This record gives sequence, C-alpha cells and structure tokens, in this order.
Amino acid sequence: MFRKSSLVTRISLAFLFSMLSSTVGTYAGTSGNILHFPEKMNFSVSSNLDFVFGKDMLEDEDIVSNEMEAFRMYVQGSFAPLEYICLDVRLGAADYEFQLSSGRADDPGQDYGLGFHYGLGVRGKVVKIPVLDTWVGVGGQFNHYAPSDTKRYGRTFESDAIEWDFSADLSRNFPEWGPFWEDVTAYLGVRYSDFNVDYWHGPYIIKHGGFRNEDDFGIYLGTQYAHKGGIQGHIELQLLDQTALNIGAGYGF
Repeated sequence: MFRKSSLVTRISLAFLFSMLSSTVGTYAGTSGNILHFPEKMNFSVSSNLDFVFGKDMLEDEDIVSNEMEAFRMYVQGSFAPLEYICLDVRLGAADYEFQLSSGRADDPGQDYGLGFHYGLGVRGKVVKIPVLDTWVGVGGQFNHYAPSDTKRYGRTFESDAIEWDFSADLSRNFPEWGPFWEDVTAYLGVRYSDFNVDYWHGPYIIKHGGFRNEDDFGIYLGTQYAHKGGIQGHIELQLLDQTALNIGAGYGF
C-alpha cells in the first residue's frame, strides 16, 4: 500500500508541483516516443505524475517476490536537434515501497519517502508508414532515484535505484475524423525495462541487499492532445511488467 497518510500529502505535493511548474509549462517523460515531441531546434518544458500501482520485484538476499508501489513527479525539458530526434532531461522527486507478496505479518517491508530523482533520454521517429499514416518510434530512458530513508527492524535503511527503459511504438493521429481529431494522437507500444534497487543500513554503511524487476517486458498505450498553439496533454497506461498510470500536460515552444 501507499505510505500511511501519504495519499493526501502526495495530492497536495502534486498540486503544488504542478502550480510551480505551470509558469514554464509541463511534460511527461513516459514510454510514448511521440509525446510532446518538439519541432526541429525547438523545446518543450513540462511536468509529469506517475503512479505505479504494482510491480513484481525479486529481493536478492531472500530470492522472494515483493510488490513495489511508487510515485514520481518531475519536470522535463525536451529539445529536438534534428527533425526526428529528441533529447530529454528530467528533475523531480520519487518514492517507492516494497511489501512481500505473501503479506507476511512479521516482515514490515521497506517504505521509502519522497526523495531526489533525475533522468536522461533520447527518442526518435524512425519511419512513417504511408498506407497507415502511422509513425514508428523508438526511445531509451535512464532514471536515477534517491528516496528518503526508512526504518526497519529499528535500523535506518537507505537506498537508491537505477532504471533503464527501451521502447518501440506505433502512433497515429486522426485528421480525417474532423478538426478536433487532427490534434489527437493515439499510440501503442512495447518496452524492455531494467529496474535495480540497492539498500543498506547503519550505523555503518553496510551493503545489505537489493531488488530487481521480475518481469522485463511490458506494453503501453496512450493518447495525446497537442494543439497547434503549443498546449498539450496526455494519459498513458502501462501493463504486464507493471501496472502504472501516467498523466501530464505540456507546452511546446
């Protein structure tokens, strides 16, 4: 479960985060490779809210299955040096929590609070399929997470995590359906992800163990509304490797 009393806190932080970032616009760093893609030599600046409701993880020490839940929020800047290439930089905050899938009462799990998050990425529109009026997109993303400490068995535990994500998708907009639909793009894709968590505890910095994702491959689908005036918004659902929802809005310059 999400942290006790954290739901209200997260909603409040998310609202504050969105208000602070709205002065420069908002964006989502998701698996969708066409989301908020700037024109050549242009930028988009944006923010994202990401809710991971369930992700199967294996703990190195016990080789047992754990369920991870996570929350992330961040601002992302994107720049397109070429017509079909986009570079991403992310800064924000994230947390995650691990509980044994068996729900053993004697295992308190590990519940880390909000901490620093940053990421880098590159995306590309590879080729357009004229018959289907569909783009093939590919991308790779790197993320680093350093949440706040947690207490377990009377000890203070620290952790950080590294995530790699590679994706490929098909995207299409629908101008033939009418004026509104020319600004709407739907997409469907597959991704490979590698998520590794290290944790340790005091009073000395002793490497204790870690978690790694149990399922490497997943699918995602979503839709984006991108007005020619620059205002954009999207929603994305991720399945199989994790159950997650990503929502965001953005502005392209």
